[in-house]
Amino acid sequence: MNKFEDAERAYEKANDYENIIRLNLNNLNNPEKAKNILRNKCSSAHAAEMMALYCEEKGWKRESVEFFIVAGKYDQSYLLAQMNDEMDTYADIIEYKIRNNIDKFKEEFNKIGEY
Repeated sequence: MNKFEDAERAYEKANDYENIIRLNLNNLNNPEKAKNILRNKCSSAHAAEMMALYCEEKGWKRESVEFFIVAGKYDQSYLLAQMNDEMDTYADIIEYKIRNNIDKFKEEFNKIGEY
């Protein structure tokens, strides 16, 4: 076991999801595990932005749009979606978010209508 795997185990024991995500993206080459943790266990805007940037760098535009929204980077997500023909993805995620918190996402929904 290497030092990064040891660190990951320590972070797992401490439920330090942000650092688990960081390690899996930067050192352990396991983005699928990082995405799973972010989608199911972690609500950190910083971790979501880290994931969005990673996905964008890899050319995974759909997931980058998703994680920029999770990070609260709506304008960045909207522009990325618009430039990469991912407006359906953007709209689906915003629609899902609206169902859970309509006031917070009303402006984003209006942007979709204008598009």
